[in-house]
Amino acid sequence: MDRPRICIGIPFTTWNPLVEESVTHCLRLNYPNFVVVLAPNQGANIPEWITRDDRVKVRPTVSHRISAKRNAGLFTEDADYYGCLDSDSYPQEDWLERALETFQTDDDIVAVGGPNLSPSYETVEKRAVAASLRSVFVTGPRVFTKRSDSATRYVEDLQTCNLIFDSRAISFTRGFDEALPTGEDTDICHRLRKGGFKILFSKDVVVHHHNRPLWSPYIQQKIVFGYAVPGCLRRKFEVKHLFMLLPFLFLIYATTGWLGAIFSPWLLLLWVSTLCLYLGIALLESFRFAAMPADLPHTLAAMVLGNISPGIGTAMALLDIPIHFQSFYVNYHPNHRQLGDTKSAANDQPA
Repeated sequence: MDRPRICIGIPFTTWNPLVEESVTHCLRLNYPNFVVVLAPNQGANIPEWITRDDRVKVRPTVSHRISAKRNAGLFTEDADYYGCLDSDSYPQEDWLERALETFQTDDDIVAVGGPNLSPSYETVEKRAVAASLRSVFVTGPRVFTKRSDSATRYVEDLQTCNLIFDSRAISFTRGFDEALPTGEDTDICHRLRKGGFKILFSKDVVVHHHNRPLWSPYIQQKIVFGYAVPGCLRRKFEVKHLFMLLPFLFLIYATTGWLGAIFSPWLLLLWVSTLCLYLGIALLESFRFAAMPADLPHTLAAMVLGNISPGIGTAMALLDIPIHFQSFYVNYHPNHRQLGDTKSAANDQPA
């Protein structure tokens, strides 16, 4: 009996070691019937060993928007299921097998995802970011996606660095909204839930997801996250989603709260006390999650920047200040170390 056909889409701009690592791991999946659709920019130079493999298809896109690139993977191949990865994430060998097992537990499930765990890093700049993302202080309600011990559960949405759709989901939503420069995963999950479908987080459906290092790359990524918040709230406003504005509100309070001294010294004292309490909590979380004591200063910085930077992005969106998403969100920089700072990076070509 033929196994269901699964199409795996990987969006990116140009070929780089992170994409190569992702594709290499996909080709090692212990599943017999899949195709990997690569969606680079037009003119991207794809290695010959990739194009020779009949399990890989290359579908260049005119648009640089990630939503359009994801749709290139959804609509250029016929499949029973469609898997989404980021160009800097790579799956465990049993990724597809575990996902199919999860789909079979409930007919109403049309989307399945799981943890996107940080690899083991040798550089403190990436270890610190990885540690901060395991804290609810930075990642918020989605923190379960960054921990290997999280329980399986139904969820409102999942990130497309690790998300597999039943073909019914694609037929119902008609894919990602290409008008969105970011936040396309939150939007499509929202539309699925409005249609009465279920989204399941399974602890066994695992990918590994590279982090941006301190300083600038991490700040820029978080700014992009915050930039998407006003648009997401306009599309699906619910009171419970107001937590998305917390970084913006904290930024306003942290930068203007001292003005209360004009009216009362007690307001200034309240402002100082609140910031001290905040830093105390951030320090405690840094102690909890730092990989080693020497990482504590960097981890504390990642905690604070992980709170402030999304607020900057939200402020820019509200003020209609444009940002260049492609340069802000890219996780590959030719002059930066990428795979070389991991303890075990499988970036060799498959046999």
